[in-house]
Amino acid sequence: MIENTYWDGKGRFQKLLVRLEELMPTYGYTPSEPLNAFIAAAHLYYDAFRNGGRNITALYLEAYRRYLKEYMPSFDLAAFLSCDLPRMESAMDALLDKVGGEDVDDFTFPLCALWYNETEKMIAQLPPMRSRSSWREETFGSKADLLEWARDLAAAGFRLYTEQAA
Repeated sequence: MIENTYWDGKGRFQKLLVRLEELMPTYGYTPSEPLNAFIAAAHLYYDAFRNGGRNITALYLEAYRRYLKEYMPSFDLAAFLSCDLPRMESAMDALLDKVGGEDVDDFTFPLCALWYNETEKMIAQLPPMRSRSSWREETFGSKADLLEWARDLAAAGFRLYTEQAA
């Protein structure tokens, strides 16, 4: 087994990876080309480690083509499709080395946020303070992503939280 991986928290550029993860929205992509390339790579990396690459779907491959391949044409997608761990780590190292050469402070932008309550099937811009622990925040890199997600929840029966609905 390979040692010192990003998966076990000991990758070559681990501090940068943690910083980029802090900037990632929980849903969608952002106005930042380098951050989007990292998000696409992070999805591939997670699925290859967690699921043996079985869930690398057309959605992940489209994100690869749209964000990662545009930013770093030499990125080794085949390593993730074959779950070749040493090559995956090398691909992540190369990407993070390139991203690290950019000013990470330029990657900050306001995230859009929406809260949801799975039990009560409600969504809100801000949850009620008295029951905040039962609500979960999702962040989005764009308003379009937020609206798409909210429409999907509404189609699944979620309704907008208001004081009257409480």
